[in-house]
Amino acid sequence: MDIHSQRQFIDYHAHTYGTGYKVLYPKLDGLDFAAVLDLVRANAQKAEAGLWLVLRGWDQNLWEDKRFPTKQHLDSVNPHQPVALIRIDGHMMWCNSKALEFAHITSDITSPHGGEIQLDDSGEPTGIIIDEAMRLIYDAMPKEDDTSIIRTLRAGLEQFAIHHIGMHDMGIPEEWWEPYKKLYAAEGDALIKANVFIDMNKPSGRKLFQERLKDDTFSDAPHPNLTLVGIKLYLDGALGSRGAHLFEDYSDDPGNRGLRLTEDEDALELMSLAAGRGLQIAIHAIGDAANSRALDLIEQTQKRISLTPNPQPLTPVFRIEHAQIVRSEDLPRFKKLGVWAIIQPQFYTSDHLWALERLGPERMKNAYRAKSLLDAGIKVAASSDSPVEEADPLTGMDVLTSRQIEGVNAIMAERVYNPIIELS
Repeated sequence: MDIHSQRQFIDYHAHTYGTGYKVLYPKLDGLDFAAVLDLVRANAQKAEAGLWLVLRGWDQNLWEDKRFPTKQHLDSVNPHQPVALIRIDGHMMWCNSKALEFAHITSDITSPHGGEIQLDDSGEPTGIIIDEAMRLIYDAMPKEDDTSIIRTLRAGLEQFAIHHIGMHDMGIPEEWWEPYKKLYAAEGDALIKANVFIDMNKPSGRKLFQERLKDDTFSDAPHPNLTLVGIKLYLDGALGSRGAHLFEDYSDDPGNRGLRLTEDEDALELMSLAAGRGLQIAIHAIGDAANSRALDLIEQTQKRISLTPNPQPLTPVFRIEHAQIVRSEDLPRFKKLGVWAIIQPQFYTSDHLWALERLGPERMKNAYRAKSLLDAGIKVAASSDSPVEEADPLTGMDVLTSRQIEGVNAIMAERVYNPIIELS
C-alpha cells in the first residue's frame, strides 16, 4: 500500500487557534537560543506601546545549554513590553519581568494546584511558568475581540484543509465558541468539518459546558460542519517541561515526578455529566501515572453511569489523549474499558533524543507504544497535535513505518489514520 498516495484524513487531536496563530505570527520552532532572542528583539522594535508580545514554539532541548531560560534573558532584549513565549508543547511559558509584573507574580506568590512558578535560589520568579500557573499570565493579557479570534481560527482551519476533511479541536474556552459559530454561519460550506471539545481546565470552558448541558441539544452550532462534541480534561503536563506525571522520579531531575492536574472527584463529576449526555470525553495523559489514573477514572465513571437510570441511555466515547508512557499492565485495561488511544506519532521524532534522559532505559520501553497498543487490540487513532507538530498526516505515517523501535507496517499506519466512523 502506498501511503504517499493522495488521501484525505481526519486529524483526531489538534488545536485550530494555536495552529492559526503560528500561521499569522512569527514562530519559534527549530530556533536556537540566540535566534529566539534575535526574533524577540526584532519584534520589540515593531511593537506598539501596551501590546503584549506572545510567540510560540521554543524548545530548550534543541539548544546547546538545555537548562530552562530566565526572565533576565528576555529583559536584555525587550525590557519594556510584556513578553510571554509559549514552549512548543503549550505547557510552559518563558516570561520577562514586565509580563510577571502585569500578572502580579512576585516572590510572595504561591504556585497554584497543578502548576508551578519556578523560583531561583533567592526565591525570585525565574520567568518560567508551568501548566495551571500559566493562567495567571493569560488572565493578565488584553482580551481579544471576536474579529481577531475569527481571523486566527480561519487561518488554522485553512492549514488543516490542505490535508484533511475534518479535525478535532481539542479544548476551547467559552470566548472562542461564539467566534467559531460566527465563522461557520458565514463560511461553513467552505470550511472543513470541526468537532470541538470544551476545555475543562479553563473556568470559562466549564461555564460553557454547564450552559450547554441545560439545552436538549448540546451543540448549538449553526452549520453541520461544526459540532460541539465533548469535553477535554488534563491529568498532567508534558514530558519536555517535566510536567508529565510519573510513578517514579524523573531520571534527570530526582525528586520530581511531574504535575498532577484535576482532582479525582472534580474529574469524576465532569466526566459523569458528559457521559450522561453521550458525549466524547477526552483525557490528556502523558506520564505512566497519569495514564493509569485516567483508566481508573474512566472505570469509575462507567460504573456510576451504569447505576444511573436513564430512559434514553447513550454511549459516551472515552479517549486518552497522547497515551505516551503506558505500563504493560495497563494495556489490557484500555481494551477492557473500550478506551480509544489518540496518539501523535511525530512526538517520537521530536522527543526521542532527550526522552531517554527524562525516563531512563527501562521506562523508555513503555513510551511511544504505537505497536503495543495495536497488538493489544486497543482502538487507536493518530493525530498531529498541531501546532506542536506539523499537520501533515503523511509525516506521522512515515514515523510509524520507519521507527527502529516498535515500528508498524503501512497497513497499520493506514488503520490508525483512518479509524472506523465511530470517532469521526
